[in-house]
Amino acid sequence: MVPPGLPGYEIQNVAWKGLARAQCQASARKLYAEAGYGPDKPLRIVIHGVSTEARRKICAAIIEQWRDVLGVDATATADEVAPGSQADPAVGHLTGRGWNADYADANSFLEIWKSDAGDNTTGYHNEGYDALVRQAARAKRPGERAKLLEEAERTLLGDLPAIPLFDSVLKKLVRAARRIWSPRARTTRRPQSRCRTTPRRARSARAGRSGS
Repeated sequence: MVPPGLPGYEIQNVAWKGLARAQCQASARKLYAEAGYGPDKPLRIVIHGVSTEARRKICAAIIEQWRDVLGVDATATADEVAPGSQADPAVGHLTGRGWNADYADANSFLEIWKSDAGDNTTGYHNEGYDALVRQAARAKRPGERAKLLEEAERTLLGDLPAIPLFDSVLKKLVRAARRIWSPRARTTRRPQSRCRTTPRRARSARAGRSGS
């Protein structure tokens, strides 16, 4: 959830990061079946906000993987889903989101997931996570603060209310004669895609990474 390159912070990863692709797919199939889906009852998903060529290519790859591995019936559309709209309850509705940090610090990427954060549009709520972010804000030592934020990120990755896809990258042309130049991380992993499913039952079928 936090991009690399932030000073004094070690990025965290999902617990299954080191698993082989076959193991991830087997786990996804197991969770998919436990959620009540299968060949006779495929999960139906609509990915909204697919309005650019880049997003169309990303979604095409995601839809193909979901179909081949799980049998998910997914489609993409440029239409947006307004918050609170009466979407079909039998269909999972996903949408892409991006986030640019206000300052180069892990907190700028993590505080947006607090239960009362205005930018938390996923409905994510975890009191333990909220407490860790608040404790980090009160910490006086940088090392203590970093550890609390890292624990908060691990908690967030364990819950995974959204599906991170990539970190946006900006290319900079720097004069060769310049001796000191340090790039700063300012964008995030809520980038062109933080996605969530509307039906509660669909949330338990976390089939790998996806979004738009």
